[in-house]
Amino acid sequence: MQVQFQENMNTLVTLQLQLVRIEEGIKPLAALVPAVAEVRDVSKEALQTAQQTAAKVIELEAELKKTADVAYEAKRRAEDALSRLDKQEKWNDWLKKAFLGPVITTLLGLVITAVWAVFKLS
Repeated sequence: MQVQFQENMNTLVTLQLQLVRIEEGIKPLAALVPAVAEVRDVSKEALQTAQQTAAKVIELEAELKKTADVAYEAKRRAEDALSRLDKQEKWNDWLKKAFLGPVITTLLGLVITAVWAVFKLS
């Protein structure tokens, strides 16, 4: 019985030593609790900031799409306007040639007629 009591005492002492070691091992962990709480708070703030940034990026993407659509429409209209201007320039060139040709021919005819009349009268 005394042997069993001694063994029980030894077991209790061993358990107490292990408990002390565990408590000593837990002390640094207890010191980490405030740091972990701070990290959690910083993480929450970072998550909120990331979510806000993502929302802003989505808004900017929508604005960029609208801007790109407006730019493409403006480019298409500008190309159409340039095409019409080219056609008008070609028409103006043809009109100038069609108008100036007969005018020059008439003037040349008048000059030749005047010169011929001068020679005939002289």
